[in-house]
Amino acid sequence: MSGSKHARFTDFLYAPSTAFAYVRDLLRMHGKRYLGHSPAGGYMIVALIVMLALTGIAGLIVYGGEENAGPLAGMVTKQTAEQFEEVHEVLANVTLALILVHISAVLFASFAHRENLARSMVTGKKRAE
Repeated sequence: MSGSKHARFTDFLYAPSTAFAYVRDLLRMHGKRYLGHSPAGGYMIVALIVMLALTGIAGLIVYGGEENAGPLAGMVTKQTAEQFEEVHEVLANVTLALILVHISAVLFASFAHRENLARSMVTGKKRAE
């Protein structure tokens, strides 16, 4: 296996109650600091991966039917593609909203924990304490 311990799903998937408690405590500026992903951050990662996958699949369906191109060329009717066009747009907008929530949450948690989480996301390193 590659990647650090904190990069594995098993390290950052917590019970939903733990994630909600973390968000509640963080909003009160008393959120527990995690060396890896926070419970809320873990759920956001899963949500982003799922939404990006669904958006991509819907986009491939639209592309395959309307443009007769891509891996689904010839397998999707124009009518199906037109139906999926709205689905693709909604999924893309929800994904963008999640990205904005994620950025806002990272900034807020950085302030609350007095650390640069964006840098940690790029470097993979965080102060140990």
